[in-house]
Amino acid sequence: MYYGKMLSVCMRYIKDRDSAQEVLQDAFIKVFEKLELFDFRGSIEGWLRRIVSNTAIDAIRKAKIKGEVVNNNFRVKEILLDKQH
Repeated sequence: MYYGKMLSVCMRYIKDRDSAQEVLQDAFIKVFEKLELFDFRGSIEGWLRRIVSNTAIDAIRKAKIKGEVVNNNFRVKEILLDKQH
């Protein structure tokens, strides 16, 4: 339902579609883990948008720290795989 919209949000930060999809998957996991914190006073779409944006920004920061930013692109997949180990 929200996948397309949230992918568009993610791709504002991360231009590579495959990398954006990886970050979006990570964001949806965060949403699932924090679902009980949603207070239903605001819109669910706004809440999702904020989590997706923050997750994308975090991925960019991690890529910069690891020196993986090249011409505003980076290898997010490698960062996410590193995080799982």
